[in-house]
Amino acid sequence: MATKNPRVVGYVQPENHVKLKEYMEANNFSESKALDVILGEFFGVPVPRVASSSTPIAPERIEALERQVAELDERLGKSSQAVMRWND
Repeated sequence: MATKNPRVVGYVQPENHVKLKEYMEANNFSESKALDVILGEFFGVPVPRVASSSTPIAPERIEALERQVAELDERLGKSSQAVMRWND
């Protein structure tokens, strides 16, 4: 992907790399986006937190969706049992 942004290459301590990966996963960021946001916060430069390739899903939204799926799964199970009893 072409970009007007400068490239940065560096090495970090393993502990920082683990934390960076956790931050990336938690925010659905690429490594470049995560580093840009972190540096922006450090230097006080506003950086949009939305990843350019996708919109991250907030953890509370994921939890709500997981609850809905669990409820639907339970309802489907009950419906399947009712159909099985009806067919017997």
